[in-house]
Amino acid sequence: MNRRHIILCAAGVAVLVFVFALTRSHWRKSSFTREAQKVYSTSQRAYKKIELLPLADADQHTIRQVLSSTPFEPHLPPEKKLPLGNKALDLVLNHAADFIYYRFVNTSPTDYMQWRKSQGYHMRSLDELLDPWTIDWSYDFYFHKPFPDNPDLEAMFQEFWDIGLNYKNGKNKPTGIANDPAGLGAVAGIMTTGTPYHGEQYSGDLGSDLWYGSISSTMRCWWVPPEDTKTILAKHNVAYYIDVNCILSYADGTRRPLELQYVWNPDFKDWFLENVVISNFPSENLSGMEY
Repeated sequence: MNRRHIILCAAGVAVLVFVFALTRSHWRKSSFTREAQKVYSTSQRAYKKIELLPLADADQHTIRQVLSSTPFEPHLPPEKKLPLGNKALDLVLNHAADFIYYRFVNTSPTDYMQWRKSQGYHMRSLDELLDPWTIDWSYDFYFHKPFPDNPDLEAMFQEFWDIGLNYKNGKNKPTGIANDPAGLGAVAGIMTTGTPYHGEQYSGDLGSDLWYGSISSTMRCWWVPPEDTKTILAKHNVAYYIDVNCILSYADGTRRPLELQYVWNPDFKDWFLENVVISNFPSENLSGMEY
């Protein structure tokens, strides 16, 4: 079963009939089913066996050391070769370590924004942040005041910076990262105009069911690469991707898979972060994470 058929599009913040969650959701079924709950419960038991590095003790170097043991599953046609060959994963893991550090360890949104700009990213347009990402709805919900007519988006990003992570007393705030190959994994694949999505799943020791479960959510993306995947596909017909997966622990004691999705841009000769996805969780326990 392709998880893209059941992914949650967390474009904003919505109150659902059956659950209160800081996501906008599209469900394959109408609730967190018994099957999904069983997979979630099984995964929590498996995740508990994974050794963690506390993020409070981490820096970019130690996070990169942890990620160096990431198992890799490339799924490419025989005639296709991954850009940069064996160096591709190393470069993506460098980017992933930096992201985890700047988003979850370094508490400065200013440092985060400077880092993103230095890597070639720019702020998403206001129109896109309004639709589909509903920052106006979220602004009213979080801050209880009208959305400004001409917002300074960088200043607004700083306002949103930690609001989701601190939701419900920080129960969605990451506290640790897997320091164990069983809790890490990367997968590579190819997108085409006919299949413009990340279709390959990582399996590893846990198996894909425990990595992805029955439900996933994309986080709200403020910072975008110089070119999106649609543009890359239009210019080059294919787009290579590498997804980095890791188990994180949270302040409420739960553990969840984090997926960082990177796409190769042949014109810029680098891998750029496209999506951040949280998987295999009861959605009523999820809050948004701005990035």
